[in-house]
Amino acid sequence: MVVRLYRALDQKMCILEERFAMAEKMEPTDIERTARTLNLLVRLFDKLTEIDDRVRTTNKRNESGRDADNRTGKGDDAER
Repeated sequence: MVVRLYRALDQKMCILEERFAMAEKMEPTDIERTARTLNLLVRLFDKLTEIDDRVRTTNKRNESGRDADNRTGKGDDAER
């Protein structure tokens, strides 16, 4: 899901880049709106990065726990 959100964010950033390339033709209100949108996307990127980091950390912990269980014989098969 995070990967899809990163893709959506990238698409929005491409649109904003196109708008900023035409900035001299834009009205001041359009420039302001685009700047606010950019700010929103930056905050979204920060949140996505934070979520992604938490997911990776959790996955590493889970994998480490499974590895330790496998080494000590405490895995699912050891209980049978």
